[in-house]
Amino acid sequence: MKKLFMKKTLRFALVTSTVFLLTACNFGFNQETEEVKSLEPVEEVAETEEDLEVEETEETVETEGTTEVEESVETEKAAETEEVDETEAAVESEETEEIEELETYDGPNYIRLISYHSMGDIVSSTPVILQGAVSPNTEKIVVKWKAAQGGYEDVYTLKDFKKGDREFTYRANFAWNNLSHGYNDYTFVAYYDDGTEEKVHTTVNFKNDDSARENPVFDGCKNHITAYSDYSWFNDLSRNVYNTYGFGLYDKIDYVKQADACYSENGQMVIFLLNGEYRSKGQLFKYYINTGELFEADLINEQVSASTWMEFGKRNGSIIPLYGYFGDAGYQSEYLYDYDFKNNTVTYIKSRAGTIDGGYGDWVYAKN
Repeated sequence: MKKLFMKKTLRFALVTSTVFLLTACNFGFNQETEEVKSLEPVEEVAETEEDLEVEETEETVETEGTTEVEESVETEKAAETEEVDETEAAVESEETEEIEELETYDGPNYIRLISYHSMGDIVSSTPVILQGAVSPNTEKIVVKWKAAQGGYEDVYTLKDFKKGDREFTYRANFAWNNLSHGYNDYTFVAYYDDGTEEKVHTTVNFKNDDSARENPVFDGCKNHITAYSDYSWFNDLSRNVYNTYGFGLYDKIDYVKQADACYSENGQMVIFLLNGEYRSKGQLFKYYINTGELFEADLINEQVSASTWMEFGKRNGSIIPLYGYFGDAGYQSEYLYDYDFKNNTVTYIKSRAGTIDGGYGDWVYAKN
């Protein structure tokens, strides 16, 4: 009986140990499995955190780069603004200095020529330009011109000059009626703000280059000088005639009578006729385009004549034939003159008379 109890007890102990061992093994396996499973998500989180750290770093870099660009742009804008402010300040400073200089100028009064011609110099081109310098307290400059030949003179106040200017420019030309052949005297008078004045003087000896004028080639003639109205020199000529004689070129048009005008490009010369009043010859002019000189021709051997100068003939040397005509109440007459364009003189040669129906009679020559 006792042996039987011992066997049962031993068997129970053996079974219990076996169960215990199996349970222990199973528990260890599950525990390892759970540890493995619990470790896997930890690694994924760790990788995610690293990614987040990288992204945060990149964003930080981008943010820092953007901030640096924005700061650079703002810096450039600030620099540009400072430059503009400095420029404006410099301009304002210069203007202020100029104003202060005008208000406080206590230097000597002066006027002097810095571009002029000596007495022996010959000037042959226009316009003649004279320049000078003055003290900044000069209020105005007046120019007085007088020609040695012909007694021409003019007084002119420089319009573009203002107080504070340190230099002045004066231009002379035949078309502006302040230049003539030969010696031209120019006196510049400076009027200062202290009530005093000073003057300087220069002389210009003008002489044309006559090489092209000696042998001009005329391009033919037109019925009136206004037919050249589209030429560049026409307006200057028109002003010159008006300033000198007090009438316009269009005021002297007779649409019945002819009044020739002839242009020479190489000689830079125009000769033209202007119709006169009834039973008068009219006028003959020679105009030099490059200098603006205008001359009226002189009739050497004056005689009583009702003819009007109307037409130029073909040039022979320095002589250009000039024809005058008259007609009234069935009567007509024709006159021939020689025009010496070099000397700008007209000489009567001959004439003939007749009736419109019967024609002309014989030529009658001028008496010597």
